[in-house]
Amino acid sequence: MLKEASFDNALRFASDLIRIPGLPGHEGDVAERVRQEYEALGLRDVRIDEVGNVIGVAPGRGEAPPALLNCHLDVVAEGEHDEWEVPPFSG
Repeated sequence: MLKEASFDNALRFASDLIRIPGLPGHEGDVAERVRQEYEALGLRDVRIDEVGNVIGVAPGRGEAPPALLNCHLDVVAEGEHDEWEVPPFSG
């Protein structure tokens, strides 16, 4: 059974992700954090595949089909830190 995600939990999760510098080719820590969140939410069959995709099954309710979520895990390089008003990975 899936757990309801509160706004505060979603905000915490987003903040956690922002603090992980997941540059292209270095998304492993981001994938691990997403895997942990999927498990905490009650998704089934959660795993990270051989190319780094995070996969989990969120069953549909009643007769509803399951949902598929898809997103990228990497971020664009932050560039010059002195050009940021707030540190880019401060979350």
